[in-house]
Amino acid sequence: MPSPSPHAPALVTRRFGRGRTAVLALTDFWRWGMTRPDAHAEMEKAWRQTLRWLLADVPRRLTVKAEGDAIAAELFGADFHPDESASVSLKVKRPDGTWTNIAARPHPENPGVMQAPFHSTDPGNYLVEAATRATEKQPALTARSGWVVNSLQDEYRSLRPDMEAMNRLASATGGRVLSVADLSGFVESIKNLPVPVTETRREPLWHSPAWLSLALACFIGEWGLRRWKRLP
Repeated sequence: MPSPSPHAPALVTRRFGRGRTAVLALTDFWRWGMTRPDAHAEMEKAWRQTLRWLLADVPRRLTVKAEGDAIAAELFGADFHPDESASVSLKVKRPDGTWTNIAARPHPENPGVMQAPFHSTDPGNYLVEAATRATEKQPALTARSGWVVNSLQDEYRSLRPDMEAMNRLASATGGRVLSVADLSGFVESIKNLPVPVTETRREPLWHSPAWLSLALACFIGEWGLRRWKRLP
């Protein structure tokens, strides 16, 4: 299909699979480096930058990332198809500097994905490392990723109340969630609500008839044993 513009593109690029393809439509591009020696060095630099640009978006064969309360590692073979035969080991570095090994299992729906549950409750920096064993056909692969846990940041991330969590807490504890419009009626309903009364009482053991009877029985038993055995 002829282009309505008299100008033709010099560089055309598009995504192809998980990578990128490009066409440099300049037949005499090589002449640039033949004009003078310094231009040849610039042309070589341009080719290196172009190759790095093409390879920048190509994913690695092994990647790992934290997704909520789980860690997922994705593994591809040499043909960049999901690799389901290799095993991936995971270990996490906690904020205190200790390493924890985690057992990863294959994802039931996504081939080539290994997943392991992990709850990062302590605040601080976390580091996860995924690794595969070397075989005769493939070398060992490693990948790292990290995340930060900050409970205060999660609390102040949104100014809106978490109604779902509040309703869940209220139903579990026998309460209810009130809106601003329900405050006036709630004040009146407090008068009829049963209020639990907690009373703390402290009584010495000697004031209890049971303990007093036990003490007297022990005293009388000891006296009787001494009289029976003619002990002093």
